[in-house]
Amino acid sequence: MRLGLALVAGGLVASCLQQSVKSPTQSGEPWVELKSDHFRVSSDIGEDEAARVLASFEETYGLLGRVVFGADAELPSFTTDAIIFQHHEDMNEFVGQGFGGVYTTSLPNDVEPSPTVIASGTLSPFARLLFAHELTHRFNHVALGPTPTWLNEGLADYYSTIRGEHAQPVVGEIDPRYMCTPDGLGDLECYQYEKLPGNRLPRASEIVQLDHQSFYGTQSVESGVPSFEQKRARTQNYGVAWLLVHMLMNGKQSYAQEFQLAMVMPPSQKKGAALAAIVGRVPAAQLDADFQQYLKKGMPWRQHHAPTPPLPAHIERHSLTDGEVLVLWARLDDWNGKSARRALQRLQQANDLRATSAAFWLGRYNQIHQNSDRAKELYQRALDLEPENAEYLYGLLNLYWSSQSGMSWVEAARSVMVGQTIQALSKSAHSGSQLNAVAAYQLFSNDVPSALATSQKACESAPDCWPCFHNRAAALYASGERGDALQAEHEALSRMPEDAAFKMVELVSSAIRYYELAERDPKAVAGKPSPGLLAP
Repeated sequence: MRLGLALVAGGLVASCLQQSVKSPTQSGEPWVELKSDHFRVSSDIGEDEAARVLASFEETYGLLGRVVFGADAELPSFTTDAIIFQHHEDMNEFVGQGFGGVYTTSLPNDVEPSPTVIASGTLSPFARLLFAHELTHRFNHVALGPTPTWLNEGLADYYSTIRGEHAQPVVGEIDPRYMCTPDGLGDLECYQYEKLPGNRLPRASEIVQLDHQSFYGTQSVESGVPSFEQKRARTQNYGVAWLLVHMLMNGKQSYAQEFQLAMVMPPSQKKGAALAAIVGRVPAAQLDADFQQYLKKGMPWRQHHAPTPPLPAHIERHSLTDGEVLVLWARLDDWNGKSARRALQRLQQANDLRATSAAFWLGRYNQIHQNSDRAKELYQRALDLEPENAEYLYGLLNLYWSSQSGMSWVEAARSVMVGQTIQALSKSAHSGSQLNAVAAYQLFSNDVPSALATSQKACESAPDCWPCFHNRAAALYASGERGDALQAEHEALSRMPEDAAFKMVELVSSAIRYYELAERDPKAVAGKPSPGLLAP
């Protein structure tokens, strides 16, 4: 995940503004929702403009897929939401001032993660780079397998400027407005306002040794709020990782050429480790000297204005009602922050307007505010309207299985309410989170064969769902596949976003240590509790 001038990773900045964007009937600007194979765009910029934004997303998806997987390969199917405001000040109401665009792995109140791009006007250059960076991560999870953090982030920045020229992808160009790039004098210039002296940057040989927590600077951030020094160190790590990958992808050194040949090999769950091993074999002094020389290399910046790509062959169009728009806006607010009252008012207005999903999101609001009885009542009201809605069933399951219900994880799993909800959900579950919950329950119930099948389906449905791979590892271990369990847990770690809670990173890291020990000496883990499962 990329930290930039206007990025909030994994969450939104709550706005302190008092004014509110107007509803469609007040402003006269109707909202429309457009769906293609991989995107859902909700916007008030007009249907034609929204369709062009959708086409730009799909073009980037296809170009990047060709680079990562090969020209003729079948691409994994990821779904991304985009909320595009016509007016920049309307977007600012939700994300704060000074933001050119935001990507979040989940909206702040979602019960299931919904990767979302939030922008204004048309798709800005920053929003385009931000989206391509994040999509690279999601593709790399499938194409490379477990990959060191420096390589994961370096490749994501390297591919973020991807564009098409005569239907062919062009990668590796620089854009100093939104990334750290060499100034030709041996320093890095970041976002055109900050200079990072080259003699103070971490050495390339140091970057390739950093683990997930050390790279992002989260090893001492229990609160989730990094200090200025940690943010600066993270920026330096990103800049060095990007430039190192740029050197590997374009350099003439023997190891760089070996790296380039390996990059065009077919996707493999061992490809990321193999690429890192090539760099790992280079003597530290040589790698650092080559990097310092590359840092002084002048790189031309080509400002490219992409033509409008062709529209997707199939687009579903839906005009949003006032109630649906109010629900959408309410979901953008932080329900534990200053905008909570505003969000509640909008949800209540949406409910009065008979918006189909209003009862469900009112239930979610009450759950977050620890009013479990009211949340259960509202979830059930939503299910009365749509009894087989898997999202609603998952929300109810989340309520029963959460600590707010007054039960421990084990107690909740034994309850009749959880069992009944799981039984209903298992018939309609289709997302990674939903299938992962069913797999966790099956494993808890010692139904290992079913847990193996369901966890595999969860990972296939959502290749970037790290909890899915964590529970998959537990199912594999329970079946006696210790080596495969270790591999799955490494994949879980490689999929964790940089803003993951410290305790979650430690959970996965400790599971890796457990499976490593179990593979070396099964007797050494006898009597020790196996890694815990992740439930809703």
